Amino acid sequence: MASPILATSSEHNPRRVVLRLKVSDFKGCGSSEYDNAIKAYLLFAGRLTNEHEMNKHYAHIEPFQSPELQQTSFHIIIDIEKYMIDDGEFRNLPHEIYRIRRNEQGIFSNDAKCLTASILLGAHQHQGGFNLYNHNNF
Repeated sequence: MASPILATSSEHNPRRVVLRLKVSDFKGCGSSEYDNAIKAYLLFAGRLTNEHEMNKHYAHIEPFQSPELQQTSFHIIIDIEKYMIDDGEFRNLPHEIYRIRRNEQGIFSNDAKCLTASILLGAHQHQGGFNLYNHNNF
């Protein structure tokens, strides 16, 4: 489990953050729950939650797969400090990966028990993207 130091050490540097979430945490929920998950990460990282409403960062939400595939998790990718990134630089951004869960009250929280970091030990770049490997806590 990591502390917010991982995220805040490069607070104003562009990077790509991957939030790994459970599909079951979103069954029957509205789109505002995606925003709540993003805000929980921002609080965890020592940032202001209104940065999301101000579009300071760009969030991509992975669409759910068809039910017969029995998808158990999905991802929200956040490009932090998106205005500092040139189009061609996206594949060279540092990546941070977090698993986020609801707390006992059913809400997303910036509590370390609900939001854990996976330290990305390596990324192998290839044409068209990255192969990520050696990450923990998943």
